[in-house]
Amino acid sequence: MMAPEEITDLRATGGAALSGECDITRKQRVRQPNGAWKDQQVPVETSVPCRKIPTGQTPEERVLLENTTLANRGVSTFLITGDHNVYKDDVIIYPVGGKEYGVIGVYWRTDGEYIRVLVYDDSAAPKVP
Repeated sequence: MMAPEEITDLRATGGAALSGECDITRKQRVRQPNGAWKDQQVPVETSVPCRKIPTGQTPEERVLLENTTLANRGVSTFLITGDHNVYKDDVIIYPVGGKEYGVIGVYWRTDGEYIRVLVYDDSAAPKVP
């Protein structure tokens, strides 16, 4: 069994591995001056520690890519600390102020320490069968 100090050190090392920062935006219905409503992407989290990694490293990701048409599109994964809420309709902007990635799905991992967020990525090559 590990000592509490060792667990703290491991968490600090894992947190340091999230070398980038991203923003998370969510659709929110906003009333327009003419009385109509419009969906707009509104920032809900800013400067979130994250890292963009290759997709398909976990069994869940491999099953998703093999059993859906997602493999025909570019897909990437973001690792984000587990204390942030990310939903399927959200958009991740990485790096901060940079490119927008639509969220496909969210997978929990490491008992809430991290979450894996699958996103559409037009710069990633589609999976070759």
